[in-house]
Amino acid sequence: MASDKSLNEAVENLNSLAPNDNLSRFRSLPTATLGHIQKLKRLSTMQATAIDNFPGLSAKKPMTTAVAEDGYIPLKERLGAWWRGDDVEISTKPFGEPDNHSIEVCAETDKRRWSGGSVLMAQKLWGEGFVEPGGAGFVKKVLSLMKFESSNSILDLSAGLGGTACILSKEHNLWMDAIEADDALAANGIQFTSRHGMSKKVPIKHVDFETLELPKSKYDQIYSREALFMIKNKKNVIKQISKSLKPKGQILIVDYMLGDKCNRTAVEKWLASEPERPHPWTAELYHTALDHYGISVWTTNDLSEEYTKHIHEGWLLMVDNISRGNFDRNTINNLMREGEIWLNRSRALEAGDLTVKRIHGVV
Repeated sequence: MASDKSLNEAVENLNSLAPNDNLSRFRSLPTATLGHIQKLKRLSTMQATAIDNFPGLSAKKPMTTAVAEDGYIPLKERLGAWWRGDDVEISTKPFGEPDNHSIEVCAETDKRRWSGGSVLMAQKLWGEGFVEPGGAGFVKKVLSLMKFESSNSILDLSAGLGGTACILSKEHNLWMDAIEADDALAANGIQFTSRHGMSKKVPIKHVDFETLELPKSKYDQIYSREALFMIKNKKNVIKQISKSLKPKGQILIVDYMLGDKCNRTAVEKWLASEPERPHPWTAELYHTALDHYGISVWTTNDLSEEYTKHIHEGWLLMVDNISRGNFDRNTINNLMREGEIWLNRSRALEAGDLTVKRIHGVV
């Protein structure tokens, strides 16, 4: 039976914040609620106590790693290595391929990021229907620049599970198209929209974005959220967006973009830590490409601070959502793997090497 203490320690390590830094750092975020502050006080107290009692967490005590016969390293030892700041390389092997020397990977781990278990875990972090931070509130805020009307023809370039499109469809009585680059996410999204009775108003389709073809002059508004950074052939995507927008049609892109003065070594470390290698642009490159294809940029906003806050909030609140009890290896590995992804993203965002920006333009 997993103890309450080990659960709390897991969440604290996933936040990658020292006990003293944890509370002060979250306090500095502009919209931290009293409930969050109280929870952080409790977690910080438990974490400070745990450092002295939890094998491997104290820098003064050497860790003896217990490795099972099949090479699996238990959660407790993995968290100890993570807490001390030991460099833990992300395996370049496909998820699930056995690697007895890797802390992250064991034979039972799902081979793809968006397995059923990973999708459920993401929704515990970010909310039902979402696999990215912020949930419904963040979506409504970032898309508020686009004034949706029921007569509009709209395309979602980042369908995911369909959470964003379903919210827009319900609030504005929209019939819209939604496409997704990841086939596993698209399949889960089709199930999600069907389960919520939205499959007709928000049909989700898997599309290869590297060879994307969109219909001419069909849409009034097109948006994308944290999707284009994974696409190598972004020029063609923007070309297709321009072709597919009606006169005075609008495009809104929210995505990971390289910082203006990013550290190349740090960026390479982040790129290597992702399950699949991203292809991020700077905001300037987006501006150039949009202008080339006849789209005028109206506004560009840096959302990095708010986005990082949502990452921290999601992992902080995970302690309330994980059922207490026995944890199988697959669940633990999914948790650690997803935590490692968001740990590295938040570090890159906080260092300024990576940003999250919103670009709003019109044809």
